[in-house]
Amino acid sequence: MDSQMFSFFVQELVKEAVTVDDLYRGTTSAKNVNLDLAPEDRRSVRQQGGGVSIATDRQLKPALEQYAPNVTTNKMQDMLRRAPVKALRDQADKLDVLKHTPSSIPKQLRGIIAIDPDTVNTVVPALAGRPKLQSPYAQRALTALSTSHELAERRIAPRDIRRFQSHLAPEVLLKERNAIARLEGPGAREAADLLAAAREQTGEAQHMRNLLTNAYGPRAQQFLEGDQKVPKALLRGLRRKLRENPSILEAADPTRSMGFIDKLKAGKDSIARSARVTQAIKSLT
Repeated sequence: MDSQMFSFFVQELVKEAVTVDDLYRGTTSAKNVNLDLAPEDRRSVRQQGGGVSIATDRQLKPALEQYAPNVTTNKMQDMLRRAPVKALRDQADKLDVLKHTPSSIPKQLRGIIAIDPDTVNTVVPALAGRPKLQSPYAQRALTALSTSHELAERRIAPRDIRRFQSHLAPEVLLKERNAIARLEGPGAREAADLLAAAREQTGEAQHMRNLLTNAYGPRAQQFLEGDQKVPKALLRGLRRKLRENPSILEAADPTRSMGFIDKLKAGKDSIARSARVTQAIKSLT
């Protein structure tokens, strides 16, 4: 990153604080956000970690196109039929139509977000390898951050969909990082630290650091530290760079540079993490 551009980014780092209550009210009252799930839907959402955003029909088509070639329409239909909330399961039979008709999903089903706070406060600690949050304030903060994350998924423009691990685009986690950085009030730090630790454990945090380094140079990593914010100009620039050169994202994958021993350790860690999550979900049922 050249000095002039770097200075421009730094000028945008004015921290805009938001309280837990404000974030909670703002996110949970957004259109099509549901925290009061029917028992059947709650069971399904638990298997997805406690929070899910149903893609709009405009999002689903480019998202499906980014799956590996061996993920056939039949496999995708099987996945969707086991998916959370009935509205998404209903999409399974529309996949063939969806490839040709961009408005195949009924309007009232687009972009539905389902959140189960109890599952969120069970799965995120399991991912991080930490105890569950006990404070009601911290639990509320974690719910707010998780809902904010799903809203960011819903807002990704179809042309900017670039699969980033389990997310529609890397900017979802970058926006989550901004929410963590600017959250304040009772319970804010506990929830923010827990979510940040979970991203470190899954390798997503390192993937983000690698991506910003590839796109802007090593100094850009500072935006992911402490209470720094990722500037809007950087997010806009990253979208443009990924449109022009999608390989930047693939090259940022931490596993690409791992040796055999590191890959073996990462695999063992992943198995242990999955076991923790599975056990945590079982504890809810």
